[in-house]
Parts: sequence; C-alpha cells; structure tokens
Amino acid sequence: MEDLDRAIQHYLAPAELGENLGESGGSEAVERLRPEIGNLEAIALRALSGKEAETGIEAALGIGRLFQWTGLGSRLPLERALSVSPDERTQARCLERLGRIAFDCSDHDDARARYEEALPLFRRVGQILGKANCIQGLGDIALKNSDQRAARKLFEEALGLYSRIQEPYSMGWAHFRLARIAERPEERQDHIDAAREAWTRIKRPDLVARLDQELGPAPDVKN
Repeated sequence: MEDLDRAIQHYLAPAELGENLGESGGSEAVERLRPEIGNLEAIALRALSGKEAETGIEAALGIGRLFQWTGLGSRLPLERALSVSPDERTQARCLERLGRIAFDCSDHDDARARYEEALPLFRRVGQILGKANCIQGLGDIALKNSDQRAARKLFEEALGLYSRIQEPYSMGWAHFRLARIAERPEERQDHIDAAREAWTRIKRPDLVARLDQELGPAPDVKN
C-alpha cells in the first residue's frame, strides 16, 4: 500500500497541470505531462478502484482536459471516475468534461446527452459555473447544427450566469461567441469590446490577441 501511495503522489500530482491547458503556460504543462501520460492513466485507474478514489477522480478530470486539448491519453479514466463518483457535484463535473470531449470529437449527440444529464445535477447542487458551461456547450451544438437563433439564446443565458458570479474568463468567451453570430454591426462591436475588457481584466493578452485576429482589433489600434 505504501508503494501505491508513493506512486499516487508522484504520478497524479502532475495531472493537476491539466487544468492549465488552453491558458497561458499551457504548452509547458503539455510538455511536462507528455512523457508521463501512460503512468498517469494507469495509476489513476488503480486509484479509482481503491481508497484513493477521490484523488483518482481529480486526476481523471485533469487527464480528461489533457485529452480534450491535445489528444494525449484517453477518456477511460474519466468514464471510470463517473462510475465511482460519490456525489452529484462530482458526477456533474465528469459529465460536463465528457460532454466537451464528445463535442470536440464531433459526436454531438453524445455531447448533448452528457450536458443534459449534467445540467439538473449542477442545478441541484447550486453550481452556477458548471450549469453555465453546459448551457454554453448546448449553444455550441446548436450553432454546429446551423440553428443560430437557439445558439444565441443559449449563449445569452450562459453569459447571464457567468455575469452573476463575475467569471471574466468565461464571460469573455460568451461575448466572443455572441460577436461571431451578431446580426448588427453595433451589437457585434459591443460584444467584442466586452470580451476584450473581460480578458484584459484578468491579464490574458493571448486571448485578446486571438480576439483581434479573428474579429478585428479595437478601433483605436494603429497599424
């Protein structure tokens, strides 16, 4: 048992780096995790089968994020984590992550099912961020199906929830999505400006640069 405890401490701690993926410093996290992924998955699955299940669940969520962003590893630890999750909040977190993975793999039916299963769980435990993420995910699916009206409604609902908890990172992404499907130029610009303000507030020049590249720089930016 001591050997397993040492292995958990050595291999599962880096899985927390998975939460940095897609953010500044994410590439360094990938390089640190890349040579460890086989061991990470094996130890996470072992932990999920024993008394270290709580640690294994957190590792599985990190591994799931790694798989989502890079294709490294698999969704197996996350599926196993869902099956042993001790409460609704943890189940919802696993379902939301599996929904994101399914969407990125273009399996929109599975993504919708995961989000719709997670939503009532997040509502019951009062987890607004998770609820908003699922609603925004359903908006992404609607947009992929060319239903801009439904997508706009869902993105606006998600934005309202993100604003309630003042989560600038996600507020920026909601505004970004709404800017891309805005029908009027002034509406589009309002969402661009709001996304820029949200991401500037949390010092994310990488996201501001992406915003400028895809939707155009701020009017006062000189070439």
